[in-house]
Amino acid sequence: MYEENFFEVMECLRALKDEFSGIAIEKDIISDIVAIIHYPRVWLAPEGMLGSNHLLTEEQNKHLLAWTDIIESCFMFLLEDDVEDAFIDYEDYLNGTYF
Repeated sequence: MYEENFFEVMECLRALKDEFSGIAIEKDIISDIVAIIHYPRVWLAPEGMLGSNHLLTEEQNKHLLAWTDIIESCFMFLLEDDVEDAFIDYEDYLNGTYF
């Protein structure tokens, strides 16, 4: 579990923000972002590979789910062409005020 990967995903979303305001968005972009949001939740579920094997601590679970929620929120705001609000949770995380 590497926080740097979370930062990279968020910076990719920032770099792609103009892509989301267009009429059409590449299917691969949407598919990749949805996978980034979907899989951690499946893996952390009690029957998932991380949940059932207890491979992460509660603190790690908390952070992974928070990162997933932040990515999802940002993605949804970008789809609504609301760049102003898209990165609020991320900025809160960076400033230590998210939790």
